[in-house]
Amino acid sequence: MPPFMNRTACILILLLAAARAAGCAEPDSAEAPPAPAIRDTVVVSASLAPAELDQATRDVTVIPGEALRRLPVRRVTDVLALAATVDFRPAVAGGLFGDIHIRGSNAAGVVVCVDGMRWNDPQTAHFNMELPVPPELIERVEIQTGSNSVFFGADAVGGVVNIITRRTGPERVRLEASGGSFGSAGASAAGTVRLGSGVAQIYGGVSRSDGFMVNRDYRLGQVWASFTQPHRLGESALAYGHLDNAFGAQGFYGPYPSWEHTRSHGLLWSNALTGGLFRAAPTRVDLWWRLHQDDYILVRDHPELYRNRHDNRTLQLQVHSVAADTPRFRLTAGLELRHAALTSNRLGDHGTDQAAGMLEAQWRPAPQYLVQGTLRADHFTGYGTVWTPGLGVAWLPDGNWKLRAFVGKAFRTPSFTELYYWSPANQGNPDLAPERAVTLEGGADWYGASGACVSATAFVRRDDEMIDWIRTAPADPWRAANVGRATVAGGAIQAAAPLGERLRVQAGYAYNELAPVAAVDYESKYALDYCRHHVSVQFAGSWGPAVTWSISVHHKVRAGVDDRYTLLAAQAARRWHLFELYVRAENLLGEDYQEMQGVPMPGRAVYAGLRMELPLPTH
Repeated sequence: MPPFMNRTACILILLLAAARAAGCAEPDSAEAPPAPAIRDTVVVSASLAPAELDQATRDVTVIPGEALRRLPVRRVTDVLALAATVDFRPAVAGGLFGDIHIRGSNAAGVVVCVDGMRWNDPQTAHFNMELPVPPELIERVEIQTGSNSVFFGADAVGGVVNIITRRTGPERVRLEASGGSFGSAGASAAGTVRLGSGVAQIYGGVSRSDGFMVNRDYRLGQVWASFTQPHRLGESALAYGHLDNAFGAQGFYGPYPSWEHTRSHGLLWSNALTGGLFRAAPTRVDLWWRLHQDDYILVRDHPELYRNRHDNRTLQLQVHSVAADTPRFRLTAGLELRHAALTSNRLGDHGTDQAAGMLEAQWRPAPQYLVQGTLRADHFTGYGTVWTPGLGVAWLPDGNWKLRAFVGKAFRTPSFTELYYWSPANQGNPDLAPERAVTLEGGADWYGASGACVSATAFVRRDDEMIDWIRTAPADPWRAANVGRATVAGGAIQAAAPLGERLRVQAGYAYNELAPVAAVDYESKYALDYCRHHVSVQFAGSWGPAVTWSISVHHKVRAGVDDRYTLLAAQAARRWHLFELYVRAENLLGEDYQEMQGVPMPGRAVYAGLRMELPLPTH
């Protein structure tokens, strides 16, 4: 047995059925669900047109929102850690700031969406996960791995994370207060209320911490509000999110006592047209605006020495329609327009425009066979027109098995930081070429008779003109450069299964290996510092109707620094009528570890909180 598995071997032996946290939804109760056939499983929207899992030729992980309360999650970033295929690398305790990687890609090669609209920052990949959505308002999280995303963006080199928010629910008010290690404290309030035939939801929360070390304190403010209104032709929704995040950035960008303050605003209007003239061709229109502001101080107590201020604005319009939908054939077409602009005292003022057309065709020549073809054409400012096709096939021999294969391309233009940033320690390159990638993958999914499910996928990806920050000597500044061609190969197995009536387990293992074609004679800041092995195991159960508990284990081995660590977390909650008391512990093994080079993470920590839910009178 390889050394990296020594500390988790005992757990994995219990999970020989090992499994898929990915495509399998948790039941709403503590009892094990009946075994679904594939055609009865959860609906996913990885293609923006909702489809059953039996209509997917890709590796798609679905994490349902109702399962999150039984696991030790505080933020959206904690939710993503439940999937072994995702490598989230926080820099700030609590997951307030960090990067997300899939299949050994850099952070810029993962598309992050909220309700189908891109949250990716055009300046840099470091702010993609500053999301204002709280876990309690999440309907589900969908993770699509591999190059090629016809509706979410050509730059999905590693994959796509799409967070679907809940648009309805019982009328209630929810209050929460918490505190714990490192001087942490927080409070939040959320409510759902019906206004006529519409539903309004609002969330507001604040939290803070003194930090587990000098200059690692933070304070956070968060707001999410939405209103959904049905109408004669379908349904309209308006949502607004705001995040205010200030934190000590000790060592984030070199050996400096830095400070950073970021603000994000997002406004989404969507209109789903399914009635009247649109009954034969359901259509969705989305209009999205995002503003992200970043204020960075190199030396916290001396802002006059070096300071960066960046304002990033994104405006996006997307229209897609199901042009044909029969038992054997479905055609979905879309159009996307996007404008991104940057105002910065260090990078200057820049703007880009992008227009894209999209097609996805699904053909079922027989009930057990599925062929899926995708085609996306993007026209980029300064790069011309780029085509990114994809082709997938699936075979369903019965109601329990699915075998699948997919090949697709991706194309990523450099970010504003990679092109224009300059400081004594980091220097951009305006002559960078775009990244190109081709991924070939194959896999199998199985759904058992007791609610158990298993998914296995293997892949190989070729990256051309890969962008990285490199240096040839420790005294040199980091420079953005195209480092040539590399091959990334690996795979993942994920599973979920009930163990009795009140216990469920989900587990996964992901492996990635990056091999540059040419000899590496430089130090890599990002590309070669990827997660080679990731083992993820979660147990969730209950003791009677009032007590729930969960245990989560993650073991990672990183390639860049050959670092390995095991993180153990646990949570327990007890409900009394309207109240719920919970206790959460993190890093119970007291690991000394780093998710990002040069940025230590906290040791053992314990948090406790009290929730109160008040149902509102029905009208």
